[in-house]
Amino acid sequence: NGFIVYDISDPESPQVASRVLCEGGQGDVSVSGDLLYYSVDYPRESEECGAPSSTPADADAFEGVRIFDISDKAAPSYVGAVRTDCGSHTNTLVPGDADTDYIYVSSYAPSDSYPNCQTPHDKISVIEVP
Repeated sequence: NGFIVYDISDPESPQVASRVLCEGGQGDVSVSGDLLYYSVDYPRESEECGAPSSTPADADAFEGVRIFDISDKAAPSYVGAVRTDCGSHTNTLVPGDADTDYIYVSSYAPSDSYPNCQTPHDKISVIEVP
């Protein structure tokens, strides 16, 4: 249902810096510098946090990776999102150069009843950020 940002400036006593409510299913998180990548593998009516859930049969529903700026740990801000076929169940960060990150996305299995995830869908999704 979202994520929690911790202040670990004192590793012996980590403190909650903020909580972000942002529903979307799995919620796998990767962090690179001031960017947080958040997996969404349950259909939503739009990309933004707070968007109502949709159904897998809705071809316009959003699934993918939401991106947040966490430079202000007390107030993370939504930056944008990248749609992926079959959503993003698990994301793995692969650092690129100083200005580029790559996110490997693993999704749920294809199904004839999901318009954005038809059989065969065994492709690998890789997102390049910025």
